[in-house]
Amino acid sequence: MKQPLRVAGALLALVVLAVVGPIALVIILLASGAQAASCAPPRPVDTAVAQLDVEQTQNAGILIGAAKALFPDEATGQRAAIVAIATALQESGLRNIEYGDRDSVGLFQQRPSMGWGTLEQIMDPPYAAGRFYKALAEVPGWQQLPVTVAAQRVQKSGFPDAYAKWESTASGTVDALWSQQDPISIPSGVGWAGMAGSEAEDAIGTGGCIASGELVRPLPAGYSLTDGYGWRNLGMGTNPFHRGVDLAAECGTPVYAMMSGRVLSTGPLTMLIETPGVGQIGYLHTAPTDHLVRIGDEVAAGQQISAVGNQPPSTGCHLDVRVNPAGATDPRVLALVPDPGADGWVNPEEFTRAFGVDLCPAENCGRPEEASRLVRRPVDQCSEPMSGSEGAQLTWTQRPLRSRARSTPG
Repeated sequence: MKQPLRVAGALLALVVLAVVGPIALVIILLASGAQAASCAPPRPVDTAVAQLDVEQTQNAGILIGAAKALFPDEATGQRAAIVAIATALQESGLRNIEYGDRDSVGLFQQRPSMGWGTLEQIMDPPYAAGRFYKALAEVPGWQQLPVTVAAQRVQKSGFPDAYAKWESTASGTVDALWSQQDPISIPSGVGWAGMAGSEAEDAIGTGGCIASGELVRPLPAGYSLTDGYGWRNLGMGTNPFHRGVDLAAECGTPVYAMMSGRVLSTGPLTMLIETPGVGQIGYLHTAPTDHLVRIGDEVAAGQQISAVGNQPPSTGCHLDVRVNPAGATDPRVLALVPDPGADGWVNPEEFTRAFGVDLCPAENCGRPEEASRLVRRPVDQCSEPMSGSEGAQLTWTQRPLRSRARSTPG
């Protein structure tokens, strides 16, 4: 059942048209007070007008109520609601429709065949909202991404920029209705109880942004750790030292900056980003044509920088992550001890744990048995060089890589 929406006269003016046609609810937003700081483009605070009819307004209220229930931090909840309303305006006109492309239905045009739920579940707006917010919360750094980018990370639309035109309407609607809507009950079938308060605070950092020095995972949920840090036996008489970890995912999967910093290199195999006081993080096997940043660019944690590729030498679509603590002053990094065969590169899993992040958590990362096949003994000629460096010749063999299972509307 749709939640009743209490509309305050101080914020809303109702214009009822006494003619045949839909009832127009014109929401007139008065100048708002100070708003929470955000890394994203600022929300409008001056008077704005969004034209929504009764059905659209009720659905907007449900999306706001769900955001209040799932995101305890107000700034985070409001940002989530803006993304959700902009998405629903583009996908369905903010209407709970029973039709769409292929088997797409509901506010967000979610598809039963793509794992979003049954037809009956998706047609229930609180359920649809909960599933959308669950997917949004899995996007690293979504709070500071532009609305259209955050929406696209969830929807995987063929028109990735289409959500941008609805941002002003969505922002104005949230400004007008946020204080008027209570949290709603989220169906248990959603499978997510929401973002805990501490998670929300950690995610937004100081002033609504991911704080400097904070760390996020480099890939969306659904990847696998297929090769670890250390000496490895490739079965060809060599045991090259692997200075990073391999994370298998479909080619084209977004790659996110794990920490804020400056881009040092964007070579044909390796992208290197330096974080002051922490060191350098390398992202390998991404194709230059997929790079979204250039040398010298400043990037934020959670910002997309490239996409998973199969840039040779490689055995399949994956991201190789490496960490060099050169120039580090952070005590958490200084406490890490690199393997003698690693030429100073530290274990990426130990590095992320030092910042309170599991690089491969069981709930969104597979860990096949193949990832544990490390041989802890050095072989002189088998140290694996970074891109562009002189080093021993390597023998590469095929190893199984698990593709990322996408959960998308279409």
